[in-house]
Amino acid sequence: MTFTCWISRGCIGVLLCLSLSIQTFGQFENIPITPFALGGSTVAASLGSESVLQNPAGLLSIEDYHVELAYADSYSAVQSGWLSIGKRIFSNTAINFALPFAMIQQDNTVENGIGQAEVVGGFQDMQAAAILTVASELRPGITLGVNGKYDMHSIDSEQTSGFGLDAGAQYYNDFAQLGVALKNIGGKTKTWSTGRSESIPMQIGLGTQIFLPFGLTALGSVDMTESEKVFGVGLMGQLSQYLTFSGGVADAGGSNNWRVGMALDLSGFVLRYAVSVHEELGVAHRFGLCLTKF
Repeated sequence: MTFTCWISRGCIGVLLCLSLSIQTFGQFENIPITPFALGGSTVAASLGSESVLQNPAGLLSIEDYHVELAYADSYSAVQSGWLSIGKRIFSNTAINFALPFAMIQQDNTVENGIGQAEVVGGFQDMQAAAILTVASELRPGITLGVNGKYDMHSIDSEQTSGFGLDAGAQYYNDFAQLGVALKNIGGKTKTWSTGRSESIPMQIGLGTQIFLPFGLTALGSVDMTESEKVFGVGLMGQLSQYLTFSGGVADAGGSNNWRVGMALDLSGFVLRYAVSVHEELGVAHRFGLCLTKF
């Protein structure tokens, strides 16, 4: 395919992505659509570029080129999305570069003379990152992956930035797949421009997926820090060679955020959709576009 045709397809992809985009949350981990629809239960899943924020070892499932776009607007205040570009560079190694972002527009309010909240201005809470991922199959059934990332965060006039490292491993056979992921290895401290320090703990993720009859896959994960554990469960299946469905529960046993999603493969253009139902936040939708053939 010619370079001109590559550019044409890329432009079409951007336009489709923007025209379909609506709601999302602000956390980076919730930006990729398939892990979101599966309740975040994807530490053991191999989802290509969509895995890099859950377990970098899952990147290896991309077969050749892989370009993913996502953008969403949530509750008129939160905007987030990402651009992710991946490539299989050797038979056992893949590389990916991702640029996620999240922005929250907040109003400053004061109490007026009759006890009502009055908007007196606003400020932005914006986060962005550059993430380089490498994954390789060391031997049949064992895959390792590493993220090197640079994070930027600004709240109004206060700013901070820094580097971090994630690593993950997966083991698979014909019946199941296991995964472990370490995020922010060693923990890190964010120092804001005002001198305020903020500690970011290391996070450990453990997960499994079991291959069931009729093309179904059951998934479960737990993400742990020193102070909390968050469980996610999910179920994924393929209705046809073109249509895949997924569903799950994030924070199972806690807020029980129910989610469902689907992916429609149109010969290299993959349209993704997910919807969530939260006890307090209500219903949120998200859309994305993935290009897997050039």
